[in-house]
Amino acid sequence: MSNLVRWWERRSDGEKLALGIVGGLAAVATGGALAYAIAAEGLVVASGGTLIVVGKAATKMLRGRG
Repeated sequence: MSNLVRWWERRSDGEKLALGIVGGLAAVATGGALAYAIAAEGLVVASGGTLIVVGKAATKMLRGRG
């Protein structure tokens, strides 16, 4: 059994509920921020040799204005 599993099993029901709520809110906030970024001006993600461009940012880059 991993340390994480043992740690989780030692939490009370109230602590598990609070951690679940905080995790859910963080996921919704992050997803909402990502959706807003795409809708507002687009999104550019660069990782290593890969470039992902979505929304208005893609249009601007294709037209040479980015």
